[in-house]
Amino acid sequence: MRAGDHPSPDEAVPDQAGPRSQNITVEDVVDDALDATVRTGDPADVRGLLAELAQRGGDALWEAAALLLGLLATRPVYGLGEHQGVERLRQVSRTADPVTSLVLSLQAVHRTEGVTAAREVWRQAPAAFQGPALAQLLISVACTIGTGDGRLDPQRTVRLIRAAIIGAPVSS
Repeated sequence: MRAGDHPSPDEAVPDQAGPRSQNITVEDVVDDALDATVRTGDPADVRGLLAELAQRGGDALWEAAALLLGLLATRPVYGLGEHQGVERLRQVSRTADPVTSLVLSLQAVHRTEGVTAAREVWRQAPAAFQGPALAQLLISVACTIGTGDGRLDPQRTVRLIRAAIIGAPVSS
């Protein structure tokens, strides 16, 4: 591109801050962030996803959470049967920190009552918990399911949780 030229709306502009094209779906954004997270273990990938979704506004955070919850629902919980796994999610959620409690409650409700009921849990959660909860869901998928590049290994998972979730400010 020459100086003075203006890019078309669909043309990528390197090194320009701002949301990606609205033509790119939330699912695409989540897939890209998941791939990058598995490849690098860099908290910047998680923060980039959260920033992108925040700039999109509306229900973008929830859409991403619903996608990740759907992926997690394909796996057994704690290696248990479905009923026992859901009961364990509920049990642990009662003693966990508020963000982890939200994530575990979302998973339990999603598995037993479906996406509409899980959305209500999300809607009732404090807005300050939603970003960190989404980060936790993304990391959970990265380390348990992964991508074509493999899964996030335990050491990088711990580092990523410390940097992207524990280090993230959360107020009630």
